[in-house]
Amino acid sequence: MDQRTLRLLEESPAKFLGYDLARRVGATEAQLRLLKLFAEADLPPDYLDFLSYTNGFGDDLWGIEEILEDAYNVKRFMPGAIPIGNNGGPDVYILDLRPGDPNLTRYLQIDVCGLTWAESTARTGAVLKSWHAEWPTFHSFFAHFYEQWGQE
Repeated sequence: MDQRTLRLLEESPAKFLGYDLARRVGATEAQLRLLKLFAEADLPPDYLDFLSYTNGFGDDLWGIEEILEDAYNVKRFMPGAIPIGNNGGPDVYILDLRPGDPNLTRYLQIDVCGLTWAESTARTGAVLKSWHAEWPTFHSFFAHFYEQWGQE
């Protein structure tokens, strides 16, 4: 796991008193295999390291069981998308596993209420900065949460 992410994970309980950010028990190898089978694609090693360390975090970043509960409909309408959390509103954080450019941003914040990839792209194009975001690595994605939690 990226050492910067590990530092944020270890600092968070003291920094965010009053939030439900307790570290969970890490995912088992069996749980990780189940998620890999469901994803039908290679999962980024940094994300797998996170799940091995803590199988979810707070209410916003889901563990494998929560992912599998919510993933079927997202994956059905947005092939290659695996939901990994939410922001407490209509936005879902997804892991973009569509084939293509290996440098493609992998972590997205997107409104998936009844949307397909095409509809989502069309809706976010004009207001990209206000309600849709993307991160190239798990560390940059997790650092976003760390900053967001610190401002609330």
